[in-house]
Amino acid sequence: MRTFLFALGVFLLSAGVASAQTRDPTTAEALFLAGRDAVERGDFAVACPKFAASDSLDPAAGTRINLADCEERLSHPAAAWRHWREALELLAADDARMPLVRERIAMLEKVVPRLTVKLEHAARGVRVLRDDVEIGVASLGLALPVEPGEHVITVSAEGRETTTTTVVAKQGESTTVVPLLGPLLATPPAEPGPEKPPLSKPLPFRSIGFVAVATGGVAIATSMVFGAVALAAKSDLDGNCFPRTVCNDDGADAAARGRTSATIATVTGVAGVALVLGGIALVVTHPKAVPPQARPAPGWGLTAGAGGLSLSGHFQ
Repeated sequence: MRTFLFALGVFLLSAGVASAQTRDPTTAEALFLAGRDAVERGDFAVACPKFAASDSLDPAAGTRINLADCEERLSHPAAAWRHWREALELLAADDARMPLVRERIAMLEKVVPRLTVKLEHAARGVRVLRDDVEIGVASLGLALPVEPGEHVITVSAEGRETTTTTVVAKQGESTTVVPLLGPLLATPPAEPGPEKPPLSKPLPFRSIGFVAVATGGVAIATSMVFGAVALAAKSDLDGNCFPRTVCNDDGADAAARGRTSATIATVTGVAGVALVLGGIALVVTHPKAVPPQARPAPGWGLTAGAGGLSLSGHFQ
């Protein structure tokens, strides 16, 4: 609790110091006297800024009265009306200047132009500006005091073109303007992406080639197995036939087994080699689908390696 009170005291003290730093009665008095001197010369364009600067350093009812009178002489009724009303708030109820101030306010109420800005339709991100000063949503539809002369109303919104409308405000008159929202902005066409080259239609012969190679490989492996069986039968044949044409029962079995195995080994070997070669030919002559520009030029070649010769190439 003590900490909170201490922090609050520091805050109030710093706020008071900051407020004191913004007030400068001595300079304010010098500016006020300079403004009065300009009024005596009839130079109200110089006097008004002097009074405004003086009031910012040391606000006072007398300074506001002089500023309001100065703006009025420059034909700025809206600014004068505002400053007379500010002076009224600073005066005490029994101040002798009160009747004069009320009289000037009542007189200006009749001559200050009023400008009402309305929007028929709402839009996302809409902004309305009057002479580069934004009119908030809460101010739309209200008769706001303005200076006489031309005023430019600018309306912008998301996805729409910005529009401007010029309106002339006259003393003693109220004007209503309903600026239109700009047309929708044209959506720029999407940038065309790079065209993808068409892929050639896949051919079934390539798949057939892979199946043929795999089947041929199995057939060759089978041939090798039965070849080994045939060699084993030959070994049994040599040990059970005296001479070869005269064999015991084991020799006769070995001869039959050898003939069968040799036949199977020969057939599966030949078939396996044929399937492998045929499958390779299908795969090579029917490549997979690739973009036309990515296809290699037709051709073939032999490559020598440790395992022997290999055939490679591309054919269309």
